[in-house]
Amino acid sequence: AERVSGESTVSIISGAYQLTMIPELEIVALTVDLPEHHLQVGDTGTLVDVVAEGKAYVVEFMSLRGKTIAVVEVQPMQVRVVNEGEIANARLMSMSA
Repeated sequence: AERVSGESTVSIISGAYQLTMIPELEIVALTVDLPEHHLQVGDTGTLVDVVAEGKAYVVEFMSLRGKTIAVVEVQPMQVRVVNEGEIANARLMSMSA
């Protein structure tokens, strides 16, 4: 059986949860802050690489003008696929740690 949670698609196999792999070039949103990269929950990026069959993802985060801010390897639970009904929101990045 499958269901969609707020985090990502989840498959239920024998009572255990298993994340469904997100495909490359999907737009994703952070579910956690990544202060070492000046990124916050809800910041969006493009999934550019799937690592070790979905055990991790490489996501590129860009400014609204197209400048790369960070390319970060994240764990599957740190991102979710954005939904059609969501809208981007502009914010100034704090470059202080």
